[in-house]
Amino acid sequence: MAAVGGLVAFSGFAYALTIIWVYFVHKTPFQGWAPIMILILVIGGLIMLMLGMLGEYIWRILEEVRGRPIYIIKDKIL
Repeated sequence: MAAVGGLVAFSGFAYALTIIWVYFVHKTPFQGWAPIMILILVIGGLIMLMLGMLGEYIWRILEEVRGRPIYIIKDKIL
């Protein structure tokens, strides 16, 4: 999921750069849903990226604790 989140966030940044490029080069003001779409793509992509990273950590923790015995009994030192 982290890769998908990075891809979505990158597409949001690329779309923002495209809108800014069109605004400065062609002097066309952007109106309507363009700023909202940029915000949704960037924020949603960053959220998915962070959730993917959190999932990776939880997966590593699960792999670490799996297969361990429930109780560890120490030998008595006599």
